[in-house]
Amino acid sequence: MTTQSGLIEDIDQWLEHLAPFRKNYKHHETGEDNGDSHLKALLTHTKSLPITAGKLDFGRWQRIF
Repeated sequence: MTTQSGLIEDIDQWLEHLAPFRKNYKHHETGEDNGDSHLKALLTHTKSLPITAGKLDFGRWQRIF
């Protein structure tokens, strides 16, 4: 195990403790099952901007505010 892999494992455990996968998130009523992923992204300030052929390539719900 490297230092980085231990750190990543620690972060994964911390995030799972704060935002565990649950079947009863309101977001799941939309047919999605990734409510915990959205919460984890808020905690880590994860942002991504997909670009295809030099242009922003947003999915159905992606927006910039």
